Amino acid sequence: YGRPCGLTNDEMLDALRKLWEEHGYLTEEIIRTSENVPYPSAYFTRFGSLRRAYELIGFVPDAARVRAPRIVRGAPDEELLDRLRALLYRHGRLSKSIIDGDGTGLCHGTIDYRFGGMIPAYRRIGYSANWWGESPTRPRGLSKQKMLDALRNLWRENGGLSEKLINANKSVPSCYQYCKRFGTLSEAYRRIGFRPTYHPAPSWRTPLA
Repeated sequence: YGRPCGLTNDEMLDALRKLWEEHGYLTEEIIRTSENVPYPSAYFTRFGSLRRAYELIGFVPDAARVRAPRIVRGAPDEELLDRLRALLYRHGRLSKSIIDGDGTGLCHGTIDYRFGGMIPAYRRIGYSANWWGESPTRPRGLSKQKMLDALRNLWRENGGLSEKLINANKSVPSCYQYCKRFGTLSEAYRRIGFRPTYHPAPSWRTPLA
């Protein structure tokens, strides 16, 4: 999508600070429409909220403009999915009440309408659940080494790795589990020696035997 990814906390905050200097102010809408910074959902995931990220760079919004962020009607599907991933990362599970009550601007009705139901949306982010709660169809409770071994085996079987591939394969933990354990998916990749190349086209190293 052309946005910076894999940034450190400091790099994310520097990007936000430069955007503030450019516009003289910050809002979720300004961040969403700028291609030089990560999506707002990335800041939610990394810092817990946009307000916390604002505090870390010294930006203080006007009290009258501080309100719970709201999803605009034209928000792209991927941004909605990013917000779901952020919620999943924070709560470890998803439900209608979690989505409606988290204060990120999402509502389950929007997700249901956009993706034809909650379950199809959950599947898009690699989350398996039923109406009574999470249904653990993926390996859980693995040590860090076993999680990395599973990721390495998936790499060998498919000749490459991607978020889509990991979420589609039930033999390994989901992407959010790797992010929760290692901080980022890129860090898990680094630990097994996998180095994706995103430009101009994806390419992968062949794993050693």
